[in-house]
Amino acid sequence: MLDDYFFSEDFTEILRRYETSRDTSASVYMDCDDFLDIAEYYIDKKRFDDAEKCMLLAYEQHPKEKEITLMMADIIFEAEDWKRAVTWLEKVIDLDPFSMPAWLNLTDCYIHLDNMEKALEAVEYASALNPDEPQVSIFMAVIYTHTERYAEAEELYEKYLRQFPDDDVALYHAACNYSFIEKYDKAAEFLAKAERVCKNNEDGLFNIFLQRAYVEARRSNKGTALSYMDKAKKCSGTEPSSELEVLEGHIYLMFGEKVKAGKLFCEAIANSNNQYYTMHGIIQMYIDCKYYDLAIELLESLESSVNNDDIETLAQVHALTHPPLAYCYLCMGNKQNFLKYIDSAAFYNENETKSLFSGMFPEEAKVSEYRYYGERLIGLEGIS
Repeated sequence: MLDDYFFSEDFTEILRRYETSRDTSASVYMDCDDFLDIAEYYIDKKRFDDAEKCMLLAYEQHPKEKEITLMMADIIFEAEDWKRAVTWLEKVIDLDPFSMPAWLNLTDCYIHLDNMEKALEAVEYASALNPDEPQVSIFMAVIYTHTERYAEAEELYEKYLRQFPDDDVALYHAACNYSFIEKYDKAAEFLAKAERVCKNNEDGLFNIFLQRAYVEARRSNKGTALSYMDKAKKCSGTEPSSELEVLEGHIYLMFGEKVKAGKLFCEAIANSNNQYYTMHGIIQMYIDCKYYDLAIELLESLESSVNNDDIETLAQVHALTHPPLAYCYLCMGNKQNFLKYIDSAAFYNENETKSLFSGMFPEEAKVSEYRYYGERLIGLEGIS
């Protein structure tokens, strides 16, 4: 057992040599296995920074050793430093293109980085290595959900959960997929199962409670929705959370309580470390509940808050505001302002523009054609 080895004289001497050289900046050469044991020891003690420093030195001395590179990648992956983890996982794959753990972790990194194209590429490599690997199915399903291939995701989740019915992560993601296609009763059923399985895991319960709050609001169960929001707050601690305030405001907004929602949104902005990001979330909530006038009011206040001489910040704000401004004005039948923003929306943030208008225009429509389709839509509906 490795735990027993940590108390042995051999390991104590190896650790002493390493830490003495580290503390005195003296050079020391060590075997690959010794470095790995020291890193395992630090990880066992939750000393992740020390484990990473150890592996960096190990990599300098043994750059071709797959186990060293893999350990380094695992440490950074566990620290959720996704961009750096990608770099190290690619080093692992260079040394061993058939490393299934490396391809799966690389997929996970790209999902967290919201790069679904790269995530799909990585999981397809993993599938080629072992198409029966269960984690391949789950990652594929998550990617399908993120890329709006909901029916394909649903099929994969159901197949996986027949084999692993108590996987709380799969149950949660399947419930999210059902929410996107407005199968809220099914989503609630899966979240209830996930909650039972995950009852002792506070981190997992936090996300389950938040999603359940949203789903219950969509099922018109206001009291149940707010009770789940309270459960999520208890999981998150006592610190004010702009994310929770935005989501709670969204629930009130779904029931037409604009004043309560507005107060929570104001608190969210005040408590936020990234006010632009928080305001973008609030705008999405107003759009979701079809309060286009309130979304426009917030978007225009955001536009006017930026100094026109600050070109870089102005471009960032335009990327945030112009797509939803074009969308809201189209939904309100305001042709003049739709035309004012649609071209700049596509210029500043093409992906967001595509996402917002995907359900309104033909699937094959190019972003450059949105002006034509928007004008046509307003004309067909008799709105001027």
